[in-house]
Amino acid sequence: MTSALMGFLISLIAFSGILIGKLIAYLSDDEIKQGNIYFHTTKKITLFAIFVFLALTISFSLTNIVAFIAGLFLSYLFKINYSWLGLGLASSLTNPNIIIISTLIFIHGLTYSALNKSLIKEAVLFSLPFTLLLTPISNIFLASLASGAILSNTFFGD
Repeated sequence: MTSALMGFLISLIAFSGILIGKLIAYLSDDEIKQGNIYFHTTKKITLFAIFVFLALTISFSLTNIVAFIAGLFLSYLFKINYSWLGLGLASSLTNPNIIIISTLIFIHGLTYSALNKSLIKEAVLFSLPFTLLLTPISNIFLASLASGAILSNTFFGD
């Protein structure tokens, strides 16, 4: 299987967590209200785990540290959570931890969709960062930016 097709399938499976979570939330609305605190906790834990696995791929150069700090500030200013997750996944397509990262994004999508209403917006925000793969920007730089943003979302996100 070609790497582009494999990357597409991994991304599709990772995003499907939102779709499946939305279906589960629709079918069990009362349980969602009762387990609200558990969904928030799971969301924070999965975000932090995604940050850890992204951070493992970053080399410590001045450019990557600046990108990480920029990600912290940009995420604090622009609360577009799924865009940062899409950027993290897009930058990790050649990462040996891609299966773990995509599984964590899937689990995050299950909890995130139970707590949030918009689905179309999240689909667009998740897929937009994949266009950056067509540019000559380094994947490590993008992973640094995404990991800073995801860490910021872990502590300061909704």
